[in-house]
Amino acid sequence: MSDSDMFKLPAAGKPLARNWGTHFSSESNRPPCILKQAAGYIKTPGLISLGGGLPSSEYFPISEIAMRVPMAPNFSEKQHLLDLPASGAQTARIVCQTVGSTGALERTVRMLCDRFKNESILTEDYTFATAMETFIPQGIKDEIARGARKPHLLYTVPSGQNPTGATQSVERRREVYKVCQKHNIFIIEDEPYYFIQMKPYTGRGIDVLVNETVDEFLASLIPSYLSMDVDGRVLRMDSFSKVLVPGSRLGWITASKQVIQRYLCRAEVANQGPSGISQLIIWKLVDETWGHDGYLKWLIDLRTNYTRRRNELLAACEDYLPTDIASWIPPAAGMFLWVKLDHTKHPDCQRRSLDEIEEEIFRHSIDQGVLFARGSWFRAEPHTELNELFLRVTFASAAEVDMCTAVQRLSAAIKKSFRIEP
Repeated sequence: MSDSDMFKLPAAGKPLARNWGTHFSSESNRPPCILKQAAGYIKTPGLISLGGGLPSSEYFPISEIAMRVPMAPNFSEKQHLLDLPASGAQTARIVCQTVGSTGALERTVRMLCDRFKNESILTEDYTFATAMETFIPQGIKDEIARGARKPHLLYTVPSGQNPTGATQSVERRREVYKVCQKHNIFIIEDEPYYFIQMKPYTGRGIDVLVNETVDEFLASLIPSYLSMDVDGRVLRMDSFSKVLVPGSRLGWITASKQVIQRYLCRAEVANQGPSGISQLIIWKLVDETWGHDGYLKWLIDLRTNYTRRRNELLAACEDYLPTDIASWIPPAAGMFLWVKLDHTKHPDCQRRSLDEIEEEIFRHSIDQGVLFARGSWFRAEPHTELNELFLRVTFASAAEVDMCTAVQRLSAAIKKSFRIEP
């Protein structure tokens, strides 16, 4: 095992850089990404990660990439005819490539929120931590506590929500859309897990759906906010990172023409667009090799595999977690299980803060050799007092053979903090 830190030369004797703090903007004064910091524990030998949101490498569709690069002696002037796929005018107007959902979200917030007008954004109580780390440096404020103006923007992950794993029903989405119409609220629909919707978990031994047709698969998906939109008030973000390969820095947004035009104007003076190499690789796979039908069949297979993984994690939780303390709702989409711990049963709940108890459980889990994501990392209001105890675990990244071991280790960490005899 090796990493780049082993090959960095010492800087002894080199002068230190000057302090440029007075030159930095207020926006640059943001803390490091908390999820990226937690990922540092993955280097711990023997540790099993239930913490990160990366998909399993078992389901990456690309095993090898071959390229032919002509050398200088072989270059010559020749005429080439290139075929470019054509798309309808309507599609061309409303779909735009992005450098991934995080970059798309940052750019969208800049486009729709003015940092000098005390803006606020509606989100779930617990939401994607990186989204919050995107909002706050833009001057986004809490409406009640900081006197911000009435929110005009909703950010939501409606399918397999990160971190809670919750999926909004079609009825719920229609109700939310009507409220947004009434109050003229624009919707950012973040859907990285949309195509990983699963059948409800009904207990051990249920059959994982196989031999599903493309039509059956599409019919089973809950309609998105975008499909309900009649006002052009929805911008939907999609990404290949959860269904093909993370790190491709390639995704897309779908919105009305006027929104896409504003988005592109900013892109032209920022990162301009996704890497051409990434576009070429994904195009060769999805368009030239698979086609629409092949891509949808890939998504069906992915759903089957993640459904099996979810079921294995839930079975392990039923076997090993102390159910008088830990409770959860089986997710119907995505990659995450949101576990609630009854902090009132902790022997120190009256004299220690929940932050301290959560930190203790986290440290015990690292010592036991398992990583999870702390619930406090995902609070929409991170500076308020913690009054509930949650942890997020994923069934996407750990090897299936390690799932039971990981949950056993997590259980041992919880029991140690709650002083429960093994």
